[in-house]
Amino acid sequence: MEPMSFSFRIEDFDLKLLPIDAGLLKSDAGLLVEAITQYFVDAFAGLGGQAQIFSDEKMVNVNWTPVALSDTKKLLTLALALLRKGAYAQAEPLLLALFKKDAADADVLYNYGMMLSDLGRTAEAVRMLKDCVRLNPGRIDALNALGVAQVRGGNRKEGMATLEKCIALAPHDPSVLRNYGGLLLGIDAGKALPYLKQAVELQPDDQQGVCGYAEALLLTGDSNAANVQFKKVIEIAPYTGIAEKARTQLTILSQENMKDSVGGNVRMDVVLYCVEALKLFKVIGREKAKQITLEIALLARDGLAINSPDKKYALNIRRVNSAGCSCSARCTWALGRLIQKWTLARI
Repeated sequence: MEPMSFSFRIEDFDLKLLPIDAGLLKSDAGLLVEAITQYFVDAFAGLGGQAQIFSDEKMVNVNWTPVALSDTKKLLTLALALLRKGAYAQAEPLLLALFKKDAADADVLYNYGMMLSDLGRTAEAVRMLKDCVRLNPGRIDALNALGVAQVRGGNRKEGMATLEKCIALAPHDPSVLRNYGGLLLGIDAGKALPYLKQAVELQPDDQQGVCGYAEALLLTGDSNAANVQFKKVIEIAPYTGIAEKARTQLTILSQENMKDSVGGNVRMDVVLYCVEALKLFKVIGREKAKQITLEIALLARDGLAINSPDKKYALNIRRVNSAGCSCSARCTWALGRLIQKWTLARI
């Protein structure tokens, strides 16, 4: 079989793929090159075939000759594993080589097109995904991805038509429902809601889908149901950008609920909590205030039940005095907000 060549830039390599501390690697250029080279040695050794690997301080170059068709399939498997890890710079040379070898391979066209779309290279993505759909008319996933790429590229009308075709062909595909509902969300939340609801019912662990459903509920006036769904978003994967977006929405909803409960008037209980917090500021100083702010922020990552007076949260107030403190959610929230504003004003 014909040999294949790949080139990887050292500076683009995702250091999270390596078992060595990133800080240590960045401080030692020789160790960095050696570690990255060894990564590719191991990766290609697992593919079969024959590999020659050459490195310098800027590039890793690989010449690989597959022996059997199964070796090429393993190369695609490696590329897909890298895509799942977000290591696009390492996956692209593999996908490009596979594309050059067989420009009609449906799996290569689909995954390469998806990657280009995620990277914002939408014109390339649309061309590749159109080829995939043309050569494989039954691939709903490719048609769905094409619609998303068209929308991302600014061609909303064509993207809408493509996604409507997807809905007609696969009305129960959760990914299709989520993408179509997401597109409708910016036009008419009421029309988007049933599609996003069905998508979540079919795929309840899809964080993006649940977040879209929560937004649709919020926009259609059902803030209580939206609150429940935003909490589910965080439960699915707490440390993602989507989870942070959900936390922001939960904070806004909590603040609105506090105002609504007294008809927009001043909450005297919150005023009293803030007065007590201000008294603490006289003794803790700015540095300790920062420490407590961090503690409250970590405590509140999954939201504070500020409208539940019986809910208590423990703060390590030994940073302030030796007594310790158990605060209600509303007190904790008020203290955190005051410390944050006070600290920023003093910097």
